[in-house]
Amino acid sequence: MSLYIQGIFFCFFLTSHHLSKIIMRYVYQRVPLQSIVLNTTWNLHPWALDKIPSSLGESFASMAIIHPPIVLEETTEKDNVFVNLCGYRRLQYAMTTAEDANVDCLVLAENTATELLLNIILEDQKLSAGELTLAEKARFLQIALQHMNKEAVYSIFLEKLNLKKRNTVLEELKILLKQDKKIIEEVHKGNLQIQMLGEILRLTDEGDRLSLIELFQTLHLGTGKQKRIFQLIRDVAYRNQLTFTDFLAGEDIVQIIENPGLNVPQKIQHLSEFLQQQLQPKSLMAEKQFQEQVKSLHLPKNKTVSHSTSFEKDEVTLSIVFDNFSKCKDYLSGN
Repeated sequence: MSLYIQGIFFCFFLTSHHLSKIIMRYVYQRVPLQSIVLNTTWNLHPWALDKIPSSLGESFASMAIIHPPIVLEETTEKDNVFVNLCGYRRLQYAMTTAEDANVDCLVLAENTATELLLNIILEDQKLSAGELTLAEKARFLQIALQHMNKEAVYSIFLEKLNLKKRNTVLEELKILLKQDKKIIEEVHKGNLQIQMLGEILRLTDEGDRLSLIELFQTLHLGTGKQKRIFQLIRDVAYRNQLTFTDFLAGEDIVQIIENPGLNVPQKIQHLSEFLQQQLQPKSLMAEKQFQEQVKSLHLPKNKTVSHSTSFEKDEVTLSIVFDNFSKCKDYLSGN
């Protein structure tokens, strides 16, 4: 016979009219594993549930389940079942190990208000893993909009998600979850920020989006370098009337990316130089010739020669670095 321990759960949330305090009774209960329906209906990261991360698996193995999963009781024609609300992996681990036929859970009543369920999901995620990732925020909004109207969702949750009511950002988050799993995972890992995400989502061809993601992954490009490389590829590919996929599959690009003699920073440098040369071949050739001429002068370390921006003028600038102002004065006076 199951042991029921009554508790009181306090939840504060902002409604459209006033700040309400909900006092709700929950049950801390040993639930039979066979009565639990494990699905991703309420899960914030369904794309990341293929396997339990090694660190989490080690934690489970050494200390079992410390933080009780939260389940929602539902009545069926035959019996009551419990649907996972929070703690998918914890329940997955319990079912996989099968060391016990039951698992300790916090059980919520079937008639629990949707707004409260969403608040619980949000707070549980923040407590267990910190601030939601951009992809998790997109997923949270997707779940919320399935149960509440848009005005209510935005009014109650945007501030909690640290999102602003900007149509472009919210639309991009909505579109994100329709993308290939690789793109969603990169956003979830923080490897693709909202600015770059917007650029990629504006590409009409899914193959082009995936080709860019694979390139970013291969070169471990940060946000700043992603944007620069993306702009160069876009300009060169469009100039040559090629898709991103076809352009990146070209022999010149492949030789750089797959060159075993180059480390990642060198590959990035070579790729940037190649792309710039494709866009401005005359300017790069002039730069190369200029550097060769400067090198032939055998200047002292404290002297440098620079050219005008983009070689717009023939003039050059000689710069001299002095140890102090006194030496500069001596030089100018001819001493």
